[in-house]
Amino acid sequence: MKQIESGKIAGRQYLIIGILYTIGDPILIVPSILADHAQGDAWLSALCAWAGGLGFLLLYRALTRAFPGMGVTEMAEAALGRTFGRGAALAVLLPFWLLLSASLLRELSDFTTTQVMPETPIQALYVIILVVVLYGLSRGLEPITRSSEILFPWVVGLFGLLTLFLLPEIKAVNLEPVMAHGWQPVLKGSYAMLAIPFMEVFTLLMLLPYVSGAPGQAFRQYALAVAIGGFTVVFIITLALLTLGPDITARSIYPTYVMAKKIHIGNFLERLEIIITILWMITIYFKLIITMYAMVIASAKVARLKSYRPLLIPFGTLLVILAQIITPNTVDFYDFTSSVWPLYACTVCIVFPVVLLVAGKVRGRELG
Repeated sequence: MKQIESGKIAGRQYLIIGILYTIGDPILIVPSILADHAQGDAWLSALCAWAGGLGFLLLYRALTRAFPGMGVTEMAEAALGRTFGRGAALAVLLPFWLLLSASLLRELSDFTTTQVMPETPIQALYVIILVVVLYGLSRGLEPITRSSEILFPWVVGLFGLLTLFLLPEIKAVNLEPVMAHGWQPVLKGSYAMLAIPFMEVFTLLMLLPYVSGAPGQAFRQYALAVAIGGFTVVFIITLALLTLGPDITARSIYPTYVMAKKIHIGNFLERLEIIITILWMITIYFKLIITMYAMVIASAKVARLKSYRPLLIPFGTLLVILAQIITPNTVDFYDFTSSVWPLYACTVCIVFPVVLLVAGKVRGRELG
């Protein structure tokens, strides 16, 4: 199949974009979900989810070995045949990426309107955010990954400053007692984090054909990105519990933003929530742009288009509408994210790859 995207990215760039994608939105929304279920054991829920997420990599490794050098849409065609493969991509992958993109757009807009610019209509923010994202998509994959290289040191620096400034606020007693209610709340809490982000990283496989070097080396960068990004999320969740305690973490929609408000050093350094705001906006921007990239690339391949760029405006318009109607308010969106989304993500990101592997085995492909 002819490559619609002619650009190539280095393994280092794939690693960076993978880390940013994995960190994405979980650092702001997942801590409250886990603390709501597991209370002070939310850090243990996060560790369990991290371990489970690394386990998913075994499935994706087998998939990339069975279909080397292919994106997910090409894998579907190779496993299921051209007709059924294209139909599966339309029925399974595109709705998932469309809904994920709309959810990310809604999350970023909700946060901005509730915490930063409360008098700004949310529809205006949809348009402003999408203009930036669509411009980045119009430039292609290489400029997107280069911009991630430029901004990645800022993410690392801001993350280090946030941790350093919060050290005086840490209270180990907030994690006690450990396992007070057994394993059930812990495992229930890890359920949502398995989807956000460890199932959603399935999207990054769409970039594999454009990574320079051997497919095996590219997958090692992918696995390392998921491991580093996932551990960062675990660390942020633990930091929120240590500084806020399980009750405030569970009651806050954006606990890490509240956590950053606690920074108070001397009489001059305080209210540095801008740190977590900038950090989160950078990471969720790259998660949104990569998810939309996977969506338009897959659509162009299925439709046999020569370029994905004519699809940007139609999909952007559709996302504005879908983001507005996906849930009526922030509370319902929170419930959707913590209960419905993990089940749907499991169907697309776990069951569908297993189906491709089985179909590939029937067709005589080596699963490694």
